[in-house]
Amino acid sequence: KKILVICYFAAAVQMLLLYPSFQTQSLYLVMATGAFLGFFVLPATPITLQLGCEVAFPIKEATVAGLLLAGAQVTGFVVGFPMIELYNNALDSSWYATLIHTGMFVLAGLMVLFSTPELKRTAFDHRLESAEQQ
Repeated sequence: KKILVICYFAAAVQMLLLYPSFQTQSLYLVMATGAFLGFFVLPATPITLQLGCEVAFPIKEATVAGLLLAGAQVTGFVVGFPMIELYNNALDSSWYATLIHTGMFVLAGLMVLFSTPELKRTAFDHRLESAEQQ
């Protein structure tokens, strides 16, 4: 949970830095900012899938992962098209789209930070271990 919160908040900071790096038109600055953004965004997917499997236990992992990934695809589709329009319009609109993306990372981080998930699979494994020892 802590790593996921760090990933989301660091991604929000990097997202804010990405827009100004585009304005400099420096390829190396854009690549460095994009690399740091990817460094924090990419680990969030497997961690989120693992947390989803923990919380949804005893539902099978493949079902949980499939539903989470399908939800991500739908969200990307619904949010993606308006963002493309914002990025393609004026310079100010691109800044608004960047702020919206940043807000989404912050919202995700806050949701994880203030959630108290019940780790059902871990608790089940502990019960099994203690039953085997007895």
